[in-house]
Amino acid sequence: MGTKSTVAVEETVVLPSVQIMLGFKHYPEKTFEPFMDKVIKCTTDNPYKTVTPALLANCVLKRNQYVAARTNRDANPSPANTQFLESANMLAAKAFEELANWVQANCDDDPAIALSFGFKIAKPNRTSATLLPAPSNVKNKYGMPGTIVFKCNALGPNVKYMVECSLDNGITWTVCGISTKSFRIIASGLVRGKEYIFRISGVNNAGNGYPWTSAGIIAAV
Repeated sequence: MGTKSTVAVEETVVLPSVQIMLGFKHYPEKTFEPFMDKVIKCTTDNPYKTVTPALLANCVLKRNQYVAARTNRDANPSPANTQFLESANMLAAKAFEELANWVQANCDDDPAIALSFGFKIAKPNRTSATLLPAPSNVKNKYGMPGTIVFKCNALGPNVKYMVECSLDNGITWTVCGISTKSFRIIASGLVRGKEYIFRISGVNNAGNGYPWTSAGIIAAV
């Protein structure tokens, strides 16, 4: 989502016109919650356009899930709670990127409007990166209730692993986990007893790589 020289994390997010979906930037804890609260307030009070309620509601939901995950991690800093916090952090970042996507599509890239939503326009991060291949040697096991933990061969340094799930045989997909660790990719929020198919892709500066797709897996009851 841009470089440190172009993004002030505590106040801004890069707009889609400069490839905000690249990288799923990991926000420092001390600045991430104030950033989310600022954007939610700017969006709620914004005089320019009415944001789709579902987008704003998703940002509020992911913000609350992040705060809950951080509270759990602070109370019990176990590896599992630390990983859940990291996943909640990245899913919240993605929700706010989707909001920025809406701003770009509906506000004609007017810098004044973008800034009024709490976003900042930054220069594109040009890169020669190429799409990553599909993950290999993927294995899974049941984790905590409503979760499945995947692992695969590492795709290289500075790679994020995104897992998506589908209940309709791949017609629609929902992001259910993002991780920086190839050996612990957690799909969460699953309905126990339902059969899902999953796909996992590596994410780098070129975007989402080629996906690995599973056969049907039933979430543990």
